[in-house]
This record gives sequence, C-alpha cells and structure tokens, in this order.
Amino acid sequence: MSKLSSFLAVAALWCLVASAARAQNQAAPALPAAPGGPVFTQNFTPGELQFTNDLVTIQLDAAPSALLADQVARDLGSRLQLNNTRFLQPLAPAATATEITESFEPFIQTQPFETPVYEAEMLAGVEGLSPQSPLWRQNVEDLRRAHEMGNLDATTLFGEALLRGHGITADPATGLVLLNKAAAAGIPAAFTAQGKYLLETAGNNPQRRLEGIERLQQGLQGGDANAALPLALDDVNRLGATDNRALSDQAIQRFATANQFGTGPVPQVAMQQLSNFCDNQFYTCVPVNVAIAVAREVQLAADNTVQTFTDRHSAGYAPIFTSAIATFPLRKDDAPPPTPGIFGSPFGAEATPEVKKDLASFTSGEIDRTAFLAAAKAALEQRPGERILLYVHGFNNSVEDALTGIVRLKLDGELPGIPMLYSWASGKEILRFNGNNLLRPAYDGYGHDIQIAASSCQQFRAFLLDLAKAVTPENIILFGHSHGARLVHAALTDCEFRGELPGAFPGKFNNVVYAAPDIDTDQFLQSFQQLASVASKVTIYASDKDFALDASGNLARGGLPRLGVGGPNMTVVAGVDSVDASELPGIEAEFGHAYAFLDETVMADVKATLEGAPSHPCRSGDAASGFRLVSNCL
Repeated sequence: MSKLSSFLAVAALWCLVASAARAQNQAAPALPAAPGGPVFTQNFTPGELQFTNDLVTIQLDAAPSALLADQVARDLGSRLQLNNTRFLQPLAPAATATEITESFEPFIQTQPFETPVYEAEMLAGVEGLSPQSPLWRQNVEDLRRAHEMGNLDATTLFGEALLRGHGITADPATGLVLLNKAAAAGIPAAFTAQGKYLLETAGNNPQRRLEGIERLQQGLQGGDANAALPLALDDVNRLGATDNRALSDQAIQRFATANQFGTGPVPQVAMQQLSNFCDNQFYTCVPVNVAIAVAREVQLAADNTVQTFTDRHSAGYAPIFTSAIATFPLRKDDAPPPTPGIFGSPFGAEATPEVKKDLASFTSGEIDRTAFLAAAKAALEQRPGERILLYVHGFNNSVEDALTGIVRLKLDGELPGIPMLYSWASGKEILRFNGNNLLRPAYDGYGHDIQIAASSCQQFRAFLLDLAKAVTPENIILFGHSHGARLVHAALTDCEFRGELPGAFPGKFNNVVYAAPDIDTDQFLQSFQQLASVASKVTIYASDKDFALDASGNLARGGLPRLGVGGPNMTVVAGVDSVDASELPGIEAEFGHAYAFLDETVMADVKATLEGAPSHPCRSGDAASGFRLVSNCL
C-alpha cells in the first residue's frame, strides 16, 4: 500500500476566534503513538491548521494507519485546549490495480480455477485502467487457463476479452464461440456480453439488433443486472424515443435496475443517464429535502459539507447527521405539490443544476445530534398532523441509492411524512476488495453486510429511542425495505441479544412497514409478538416473484425461507397484515425486489395503510388468511 496524504478532521464545539487565538500561541504538537504500534510523529505549524466553524483540519504527510482515531482527537483536543473533540474518519483511497493484482497473485498460483474471475471483477471497478494495461493482459492469460480447466465464468470473461481485444489481440470469431458455449450452459453474463456486442456492431442490420436485444433480455432474466444498461441505452437511442412515453418509462426502469443492482462502472453510468430525464418532455426532477442519519465513515469537502460516504461503518456504528437534496425522474402529470422537509426549502422548489446532474447533493456538513432532533421536533410542531417517514434501506445500497429509494416513495408513492433516511454501512458490490487481508483479498459483500446490519442494531435502536422521545413514536412511520426491514425488526424486538438495550420506547410507533423483508421466517415467528407493544400497525408486503429474496434464501441463507416471499407460502400471523403482490402484472421488474417503489398498486395500498384509509380497494382476502393485491382497481 502506498503512503497517501489524508485529512484528519477533528470536530469541536468551540468559539472560532478564541480557539484560533489559542492555537496561534500553541507549540506545534506531535501525534501520539498507538499502544503497541509504531511511533508516528507529525509536527505542524499553526499556519497549517485550517479553521472553519466548528472544525479544525490538519494536513498530514502520510496516513498513520496504526493510529487510533480517538487518541488523535483527545491529544489534539488537549494540546489545542479544545473540548468535546471527535474524529471523523477519512475516505480511504480507492484500491489501485497494482494493489489488487499483488493481493490476488499468490492465490492465482494456488487456486487458478476461481481466483482469476474474482481478480477480473475487482479490476473492472478500477476507474481509468486501460484495456491494454499489462495487468489486464496478465489477468486475461490467467482467465485463459481457468477457462481451459472448465470454469465457465472464466470462459465468459475470456470470450468477452477476445471479442473486444481487451488485454489480448482481438479475435471476435473465437470470442463468440466461447460465449456461445457459456450461454448454452446458462451463464447470464455470457448472454449479456453477446448482446452488447451484437448491438454495438448491428449498424443498419435490424435482425442483428433484435438478436442482440434478445440476448440481453436473456442475460437480464438470468440475473445479470448489467444487461439492463445497454437495453436502456437502446431504448433512448431508438428513432422517435423522445416522443414515446412508454419507451421512456421502460428506459427509466432499466436504468434504475442497472443503478441498483449493476456492478463495476455500470451503476454510475446508469445514474448519469437517469439525470438526463430531468429535462425530458414527459418527466421532471422534483428535489426532495431529506434529513439523514448515517452510520458510515464520512469524507468532508473543503467547505465542511459532506462530500461522500464510504461502505465502512462509523466508529462504534454511531450515526452522524446531515441533510441532502435528492430527486428522481417523475412524470410531469404525477408531480405532487410542494412539501417542506426538515432542513432547507420545500422539495417542490426548482432543482439546482447539481441535483439534476447527480440526482443527489449533500447540502450541509455534520449536524449536531441534539440540533438534528430539535429540528425534527420543530418541523412537526410547525405542521400539525404531519409525521416523520423514516426509511431504512437494504443490502447493496450506497447513501445515494437509499436517497433514490425514499425519493421514489415520496414522489411516485406520494406517501405521507417528512422524509428521513437512516443509512447503515451496506456496500455496493457483491464481491469486494479486501486488500488489508493477505489471506483473503476479496470477500462476499452480502455475508459481510449481514453482520454489519446486526452490529448496527444497538446504535439504530438508540437513535430510534432519541427520535421517539423528541417527537413521540406516534409521529413516526418506520419503512424498512429488504435487509433494512430486518434491522428495523431487530431494533423493535431484541437486537439479537447484543448487549443491553437502551431502554423502552415511550409509546407505539404510528406504522411499521416491512417491504420485501429479508428476514428469516422462523426468527420472525419467534419474535413478532413483541411488535404489539411497540407498533400500532404492522404491514408486510411480499411476492413470490422476488428474485433477490430467492437468491438470499437459496444461495446465501442455506435455503431458509424469507419473510418477504409471497404466494401460497406467505407468512400470516395474528396482529400483522400480510399483503401479497405476486399476481400484479410486471411485478418482476427490477428483479422483483423493488415493487414498493415502482408498482402503482402497491404504492397506493401502502399510502392507504399509512393514511388509515377505511378501505383498501386493491385488496382481496382477509387478515386471517392474508390479503392479495389485484390489478385494475385504481
């Protein structure tokens, strides 16, 4: 690992002028050594201390990897005569291609069948790496050997490399033969690679284009979300696409799939494409102000605003607080009236260029916990009858992804409540680089995040308790999606017996919604009775066409059933409304896991639930046997 410059930001509650004056007279301090670790000394002059409101930034020459953050904060706080110091974790530099290659090299020698595929997935995420880089060339040779040993995933990647001349001399004919072999064995990425190539080389040949579309659709149906991006690009590039609303609808849905579930550079490209719809004749991008609690490491920009969040958890899993403006393309004739958020102007205000470009823009630096809770209370006092809509996302979500989720609930679903997001440290990739571990250079993201979510429970429950005390639980709607529903359920019950709970909630939460919950059914059956004392109403939305939950149960959870599975196996218990969305047309979109954000029947039923509507026109059945949603009811 190369030594890279980093910023250590120490937040303090202090008077700017007085503190600056003290610092000018203070001797240059040296950073302490971590217990049992190497001495790391960094002298700096007062001029190298940058002062802004409530923040001191110190430029270090190198990253003291063995240094403990809280010790730095305490030492600097003592030397600069500051109180209440706290350390904000820096954003680690992205892994370089060389680091990845060096980490995988010993495993390629001992495990040549599988390791080259993992290395290729990691290298694909390195921005700016030339296809003709010697590192790619070596990886392609390793893929060739794995292919010759019978690894069909390696066959797919090697075939695509030949197709495109990526790290090897181009040989499209041989590449297509290899991809045909992998596709015949049912490898989804092989269909995707074939489809992309056929589309790109179709020219004026409509038959070749249609064949490419068919292959991409097979890849997408098989579970390769990366296929959604070229399909969506084909949608928007078709003749007359700008005047075709149905085609635009389809493109947005496909871009959303690629952004949420894609790998490598695909999600970012899809997000940028989505932002182009902000000026479409059929769509608009209405900004939504969202209050955020984030249990992740954070990087601050030079002006002390939040620049980004990582997929690593914060110290002790404790959240920090900030706010953002986010948006998502919305049909102009569906645009809701302006509604104020906790921070900033009403979200019906004109979108800023930054929001239109990125779909999300963090609008403040860190907000003190007390001030954050006070602002939530004040917002409700100014709007009698309003509630907080607290959204907790699932696996494979960045903070930006989660903001998209709550924006879709507010704009498309028109759900009641002032939007608030709790973001735990889930990652963005299924396979992730682990360069600090020489024994395991990559790890399974889903298995990792299962533990991260479990370890986040205590701090999440503590935050829920503080929020409930500030605004009363009767004014809070809890909406958990996928693994976020599991975190909500754990916080409302026993946090998996991890330590002492921070106290009882002062009443019952207004509504609790579990959408496509990635919760072990047996665990739920053993704990759901505790919900009666903490929630006035609990509703579960399920489907038997949820590909993501199917993968969770069958691939990652040893076949154990998930609570979000609908159909004849839907879980129904007393005191909880179970609602099956399985029979709705098009419910399979976005791998069947995002129906709560995009299906109008589901969203209308959620809205009716949260508003306490006396009837649900789209439901059949009853609470005892479970409700079924029907179409053509609105």
